[in-house]
Amino acid sequence: MDNKELFIKIDDNPGIGEIGGNTSVCWYGGESLMIINTDSRPDSSFEEKDIDEVRKESKLLSDMNCKLLLCLWKEHDEVRAYFKSDSSRVRALDFLQVVMSGAGLVKGEARVAFGRITTATLWLIMGEMDLTEQIDYFKKMSISYFEDCDWIIADEYAVSERDAILSMQKYVKKHVPWAVVKSTEVAPAGTVLNIKTLENETGLDIVSEEDTYVMIGIQGEVYNIKAGKFDNSYELTDEPLDIFSRMTVFIPEVKIMPDEEYVSIDEMAHICYPKTGAGIYARELKRRTKVFPVYDKKNYFLGGEGDYLAVRTDDISDIYIIQKAIFMETYEEN
Repeated sequence: MDNKELFIKIDDNPGIGEIGGNTSVCWYGGESLMIINTDSRPDSSFEEKDIDEVRKESKLLSDMNCKLLLCLWKEHDEVRAYFKSDSSRVRALDFLQVVMSGAGLVKGEARVAFGRITTATLWLIMGEMDLTEQIDYFKKMSISYFEDCDWIIADEYAVSERDAILSMQKYVKKHVPWAVVKSTEVAPAGTVLNIKTLENETGLDIVSEEDTYVMIGIQGEVYNIKAGKFDNSYELTDEPLDIFSRMTVFIPEVKIMPDEEYVSIDEMAHICYPKTGAGIYARELKRRTKVFPVYDKKNYFLGGEGDYLAVRTDDISDIYIIQKAIFMETYEEN
């Protein structure tokens, strides 16, 4: 289907709750994205509702099975946007960062995000794209979010691209210190912990279990690892982590759910070192890439051009993203 045909204009301006305006719908990958281009800021109650609530109040959204909703309006000398997602394939913050071309101010999390960009900046970007209508810009960037990105489902990719994976360059970790803490030392078993990896800044939920550890990387970033893979890859020491001597970018912390209580974990952690021979296959990314891991297909790692796709040599279905700066500092060719 041609890009222009992906969007269908709805001419009767049905309005959604308190929102009225020109409405366009795009179907992509079985999910419906609806763009509402309105004249004024939506009612404040719109901000408080998730898309599931909005969908229940609108026959149009319900009929379209709308999972992605982008609302646009002009305020002062800016174009502003709310984006709501009810899809595990699309994080709201991630979507708006792409749509705003990195030139606007964007904040939010997985389900809801808010963006703003000056009209002057937007017109400059549109001029470079040979566009004259602002709505055409947002349509084009919405399509780009899906099309100008590689979507990798880890277990499927491990099968379909097995030969390509095995032909990648092998790398091993340099002998630099990492740190680790058992998740059950952070919170009792069964507790949901939210961790923010560098490749998923809105947060990944894990469950505290005896065989689930939280790793602390060289910049203070955190990510989860199973006990078996940790034992195969690292040597644990009795040396406590001194976060201030590490000059990390982040203070390592997790958020205990559902109360959203932040807990610093550096005082609980101990230093560990990579075992000799523990390695990965890796290649540099040429464009934006999402990786949906085997253990949690409701979340994804996100990388950009220059970052690295990494695959464990002992389990080629274990696929993830490593940011370029961290990769260069911690890995070397085998």
